[in-house]
Parts: sequence; structure tokens; C-alpha cells
Amino acid sequence: MKIELERYRTLLRVFWAAWLTSVVWGSLVSGNEVSSLEKVAPFLEYDKLVHFAAYAGLAFLSLLAFEGRRGMAAALSMIFLGAGVEILQHFSPGRTPDIDDAIANTLGVLSGIALGNCSVQRTPPPTEDAPSQLQSSDTGITTV
Repeated sequence: MKIELERYRTLLRVFWAAWLTSVVWGSLVSGNEVSSLEKVAPFLEYDKLVHFAAYAGLAFLSLLAFEGRRGMAAALSMIFLGAGVEILQHFSPGRTPDIDDAIANTLGVLSGIALGNCSVQRTPPPTEDAPSQLQSSDTGITTV
């Protein structure tokens, strides 16, 4: 099944922006609010796994929401976002920066990029200068 990404780019960008906002908010919310959230969502207890998954999702969605180099640039910029958010946690009450979280964020981004590159088939646009040529190895005939 092939999904035409061009058709859903706007929806994917909205979903990406919502995910991005959620990750930044979740990373900077005060420590007291996080402890109360853990009662409702017990999976938040697995801190490094949550960091990994959040940033893998951001990178993967970046590749889907933006085409070509923009998608890759957006995905790679999530590494800087993860590091920046960890630094900003120093100024958030009840939060402390953690290098292990930044590493989990980075590994998530790299995994999201790998998953995105495996699942999104990108076909380069045809060039007008050189027509595509198919050569049959059986007959030696070149089709233009």
C-alpha cells in the first residue's frame, strides 16, 4: 500500500507541530506536575524510554511532514531541540538537566530517521536533460 504523502502534508505538519508542542511542554513542565501526571499515565515512569519514543516520533514525523532536505533538516534539528530543552530544565522548578536524557533524545532522533528512511520511499524527480534509459540485458536493446 502506497500513501501519497503530498496529499496529506498539511495534516502531517499539524500533527508534527502538536507533537513538538507536547514534547517541549512535557519537558519543561514543573516537577510537581510531572509527579501528578505519573499517577494518571504510569508509563511516564520509564523516563529514558519516553524520551527515546518522543524524539523518534518527532524525527519520523519530520520526514513525513516535510519533503526532501527540509524533512531531514527538521529531523536532525530535533537533536539540538533535545539538548536545548535539557539545558532549559535548569530554569524549570523541580526539574534538572540530565545528560542521559539528551542521549536518549539523540538516539530516538537517529532511530526515527532510520525508520523514516526505510518506510518512506522517495523517488527523485526526473531530469529533463537526461531521459531515463532502460537496458535489457537479454536483448541488448535500449529503450528511450
